[in-house]
Amino acid sequence: MSAHIRCRTRWGVPALLLTAILTGALMCLSGTAAAQGTSDAAEPTRLAHEVDAIAASMKAEAQPEAATLKHWNERLAKLRDLAEQCIDDAQTRIETVKSGLSQLGPEDRGTSATARQTRQTLVGEQKAAEERLTTCRAVSVNAQNLQAEVRRQTDLRVARALSARGPDLVAVVHTALDQAHTWSTSVTRALIRRSGVEQLTPAAGGVLILVLGLALALGWWLNRALSRLADRRIGHEAAAPGLGDALIASGARYAPALALSGALAAYCYLLTQGEAAVPFLAVAAFGLPAVFALILVIRTLLNPPRPASLFLDLPAATAHALGRRLTVLIWVSYVGYLVLATLFARSLPADLILAARAVIAPVLVVNLVWAVWLLGRVPPLSRTRLIHVLILASFPLALGCEWLGYRTLAEAIMRVVVGTLLIVGGGLLLHHRLQGAFDELNEGRRRWHRLLRRAMGAHAEDPLPGGLWLRALATIVLWAGCAYLLLANLGLSAAAMAQIRRLVTDGFSVGSLTINPARIAFALAFFGILLSITSWIRTRLSDQWLSRTRMERGARESVVTMTGYAGVAIAAVIALSVAGFSFTNLAIIAGALSVGIGFGLQNIVNNFVSGLILLFERPIRTGDWVIVGTTAGYVKRISIRATQIQTFDQADVIVPNSELISTQVTNWMLENPRGRVILPVGVAYGSDTRKVERILLQAAEAHEEVVTDGTSPQPLVLFLSFGDSSLDFELRCFIRQIDLRLKVISDLNFAIDAAFREEGVEIPFPQRDLHFRNPLQQSPGDGESGQDAG
Repeated sequence: MSAHIRCRTRWGVPALLLTAILTGALMCLSGTAAAQGTSDAAEPTRLAHEVDAIAASMKAEAQPEAATLKHWNERLAKLRDLAEQCIDDAQTRIETVKSGLSQLGPEDRGTSATARQTRQTLVGEQKAAEERLTTCRAVSVNAQNLQAEVRRQTDLRVARALSARGPDLVAVVHTALDQAHTWSTSVTRALIRRSGVEQLTPAAGGVLILVLGLALALGWWLNRALSRLADRRIGHEAAAPGLGDALIASGARYAPALALSGALAAYCYLLTQGEAAVPFLAVAAFGLPAVFALILVIRTLLNPPRPASLFLDLPAATAHALGRRLTVLIWVSYVGYLVLATLFARSLPADLILAARAVIAPVLVVNLVWAVWLLGRVPPLSRTRLIHVLILASFPLALGCEWLGYRTLAEAIMRVVVGTLLIVGGGLLLHHRLQGAFDELNEGRRRWHRLLRRAMGAHAEDPLPGGLWLRALATIVLWAGCAYLLLANLGLSAAAMAQIRRLVTDGFSVGSLTINPARIAFALAFFGILLSITSWIRTRLSDQWLSRTRMERGARESVVTMTGYAGVAIAAVIALSVAGFSFTNLAIIAGALSVGIGFGLQNIVNNFVSGLILLFERPIRTGDWVIVGTTAGYVKRISIRATQIQTFDQADVIVPNSELISTQVTNWMLENPRGRVILPVGVAYGSDTRKVERILLQAAEAHEEVVTDGTSPQPLVLFLSFGDSSLDFELRCFIRQIDLRLKVISDLNFAIDAAFREEGVEIPFPQRDLHFRNPLQQSPGDGESGQDAG
């Protein structure tokens, strides 16, 4: 209860003082109740008696059964946990009492009677807690020692079972030849006694025929319906066929068999309900639906019927051959179970069962070797040749142990190898399917993928928001589950498996840090889901909700951006709360960050604060034409650290936000998209200046981008100066879209040039008059100076 209240407290910051008071009161009450419950449950004397009772039972039984050893191990583990909890409680109580005694101070003559009484009470409590601590430590040590003894006996029992030897193959064959004439009688008697045929009365037979007929009709209808669905789905779906298509096509193929076997199993269950010994035919009927379901799965994955196709990245021939081998293995396992593991098998002579094992074992091993050899031809697995060879060698080894009489050892080898293959193979298959599903979702292959991505505001090249965290979580959970199953398949004890489960659910400590894998997994799930919800809200704000308001575009973009950052922050806080993060450590983290800021994070923090200023003040917005230093282009994206500017050459320039705040920035489109264009024009001396003015004004007024409606100043022509070679004019006009400035200038230049040619106005070019002096004509002074020089 206290853990629950603490979890709820971490989930949110109280908004009202009353909520905080009530929550604290509930925590205190639940904590008290939990402490009392723990004290009662972990009474040291009772724990010591239980440990002593288990020790006496272990001395009384020289060779206990496996179930008894398992019970002792589980009970000792529980007692040890209670003892450890008792130790923690006692140590906490001792520390509390010592703190109270230190607050009372040393006892002297001036101490009051109340203080002396309190001191005596605390001293008594300290002694009781120390005695309790001693007893609990003894219980923990004794339980640990007994657990070690139980594990030793369990290992000895397993070793004896694995080394036990029965009749070898030669003895089994010799017995089969001697007693073959008597086995037919034994099998016939067992079938008559265990088959359950006598329960099938004419009335029951009629009902069975009716049930099977209805099941066959249902199976035929499902076959037709699923076939039409597969044709329609695969024929109209643009994406490549996947798992769903293969499952529908295979379901259509095996629908009659599943319907018939399911109806037969249900009828046998109703017919034999309440009986202590289930007849052999009923057991066989119960297994048929599982057999056909497994074959359906194999057919779906490795050899889907048409119109579906193989969706796994495997060679088609290898996949089809592997599917056939696995189908044979399923039927062999089904037959082996009926012959060797049912009540019918217990009615047969032991020698007959050994003979049946000697026949079934090689068939099973041959198909397993064949299947593993086919798996070795798969490209990703072809590189693991050593592991492949070891697995192939383990099956003949198990068969040899079976024929030599070490049947328990053979079963252990087969269980470990086959179980490992199934777990790892299933994990690889699920991992492949999981990654494929996330990839399809990111690429938007199907219609509902594209609708979901559009709702989340994900662009074509962007992954789905929160998908990375969900993918990581699914991968971790998948392979953690496979690791758990592998440990169980290897024969890890129940106590060890329970300890692993406790470590996952309750967590473990690394120094002062407590790691709870289950809560971390839930935190990742919450974080991914909340990120997806945040993205959906941002998309709705941008495309629908805020577009109906009168807010300007920059304000809307700022609200959407801040909503996104706030959503990420809330998602992080909730995820940390679910993970068990204590927010009392925020002061420590803040201190560490302040040190980091002082040493090397100044630029990051500066850019972060500058990004907040940009979002609130909005001096630039996405789509604005800006000039920052030597960079000119459109603002493509404003993030919390930097701003992305796309130049006119389609190059993306990342500008830190601090530069946009601290340096001069030219924004051509801050208040409105309009701007002024200035065109310098020069004409030859002698041109009619009024005609030039008229031509320039007409060219400006004729352009569609030039503002002439009075909302901005009218186009203006200025006669600036008498230049060296021309009369200098300027055409000044405002245009509606300043980002079209260069295009408007080009259009006006073309129009002015055409008008000047038509009106006969000459555009001059610079002229220079050059005067050459004759070097042969020298003045007398020049000659004299030349003679002097000579």
